[in-house]
Amino acid sequence: MPPLNPLKGNMKKDEKKPAVNLTDPEQRMVLIKDKLNTLTRDFGDIYGQRLTEELIKRLEFTINTFHEDILKALDQLQDVGETQRNLEEQVRQGIPLHDLLPEELKKPGKVVHQPASNLFKLKIK
Repeated sequence: MPPLNPLKGNMKKDEKKPAVNLTDPEQRMVLIKDKLNTLTRDFGDIYGQRLTEELIKRLEFTINTFHEDILKALDQLQDVGETQRNLEEQVRQGIPLHDLLPEELKKPGKVVHQPASNLFKLKIK
């Protein structure tokens, strides 16, 4: 495969593009499409227009999926953080940790306590 041509920009080195609000989905998509068009300009000569369009569609799909996954992960982190803060507050109020456990973990055999010192002992036979 021949190497791609270097990017030929119309901007001077000192010029800066206006800032894009990445929290706005429309502005973010315009930026992504602009970058994809710049990156795939030479693909048409190598792969053909159809394959280039398919590549762009797949990249857009991947970016959208990644964005959704990141938003879900951030929501989960926020939920975990709130839960942790609530537990810490209850412990500060003097509530025993055993009372804070969910009921299913209080049943015998569900939680096995093993001292940390036992985890590092070598078993030589």
